[in-house]
Amino acid sequence: MENRNDINVLAITPDNHDEAARYVKRYGLKWPVASNANELLSEQLNVDAYPAFALLDSKGRLLATVYANQLGGEDGHATVEGIEAWLNFHVGTASE
Repeated sequence: MENRNDINVLAITPDNHDEAARYVKRYGLKWPVASNANELLSEQLNVDAYPAFALLDSKGRLLATVYANQLGGEDGHATVEGIEAWLNFHVGTASE
């Protein structure tokens, strides 16, 4: 993320690669997307709704899994601003 070098964002979806690529293009996502991730989502992260995001610290440790509607605009799609606002509220600012 542009304003945070202490956090990495990974979008996770059960969609196949082509569907995920279309979504990335349509919404102009600026972060990596893991596709075909059914097992990771359900068994390892206990996520039961999509799309979901894994928020990782700078060392790759999982801070939280968050649903897209918690990270963005009224249309339910995550935005960079929404992610940064969520992080600032729940984790603190990059300088803290």
